[in-house]
Amino acid sequence: MVKILIAEDEIRVREGLANFIHELGEPYRLVGTAANGEEALALMETEVPHILVTDIRMPRMDGLALLERVKRDYPSVVAVILSGYADFEYARQAIRFDVSDYLLKPLRKDKLEETLGRLAAESLQLPDAYRQMLHPQHKWDMPLMRLESKLLESLEIGDSLGLEQWGSRFLSEVRGRAGGSVVRVIPFLTDFAVSLRKRLSVIEGMEEQTEIFVNAIAEALQPEAELGQLEAGVMKALKDCSNTVSLVRRNLSPNILLQFRKILEENYRREITLQEIAQAIGVSQGHLSRMVSKELGNTFTDYLMALRMDKAGEILKMTELKVMDVAKRVGYDNPEYFTRLFKRHFGKTPLEYRSLPKGES
Repeated sequence: MVKILIAEDEIRVREGLANFIHELGEPYRLVGTAANGEEALALMETEVPHILVTDIRMPRMDGLALLERVKRDYPSVVAVILSGYADFEYARQAIRFDVSDYLLKPLRKDKLEETLGRLAAESLQLPDAYRQMLHPQHKWDMPLMRLESKLLESLEIGDSLGLEQWGSRFLSEVRGRAGGSVVRVIPFLTDFAVSLRKRLSVIEGMEEQTEIFVNAIAEALQPEAELGQLEAGVMKALKDCSNTVSLVRRNLSPNILLQFRKILEENYRREITLQEIAQAIGVSQGHLSRMVSKELGNTFTDYLMALRMDKAGEILKMTELKVMDVAKRVGYDNPEYFTRLFKRHFGKTPLEYRSLPKGES
């Protein structure tokens, strides 16, 4: 982890720098921000950074005084100066304090990222292979996010065929974005492992298993590995994960559907959503939707409508309630809309259905 400290008196600039370092994520970590040199030194007493990014002109203790103290008390810290054109002479003086770089305001993000990567590699004395991980990386975009989503959906339901299809496409796309570089592939797959943990850890019975598979992926992400070897290790972990999820799902399916039916039986009269039911059961909305379609042969909307129509048919046969009152009892405020749905379901209007002899429907 590369620890960074910011010393800058302009709050807008200071917050902008902090936000950008947070956006960069690993391996960078912001250990603090200071409005002047005194605050920066106080923060260093708690945690010494690898990199100090400091302005020159600051109140109470300026950047030159801060750099002098840092060189004396924390010689391992590498420093970067932020400054405007008017401060060039000050920046020139800072050379005697072994300043590693000089960045002009307004600051360009790509320049800062490049500088941080180079200085971090020098500060940590990283081998060349690892240095690439500190250089600007390709970002996630919508096509890659869609592929990841398809792959996660396949894993979430234990779909081995979907895993083969989407896993291969996802890894191929990551490989292309990383230019075939192992160390540039690793951040993508690390992000994926985090997403996998979030998706699978909510499945009952998968809490401990999820960590096993995430750790297996992490163990495969070795910078020294060949790319093909790394991808094979990841795919093996994902196949083992898919098989386990499939087994867990088969054992849980009857119980989930039982709860699904019970909740609908108790709540069909009011507005209720699939998301609400999924949260009550403790599964994802997407998984419950797929399970209902697969096991019950219907979408949630159609299943709820059919349940309401069947209940309405029972009420019509057992009572003399008006059609509008029957509609309200099963969750419909509009009797005309209810009548259309009823006729579509039974092939008869509510009054025609009521007039049928008992035993016929």
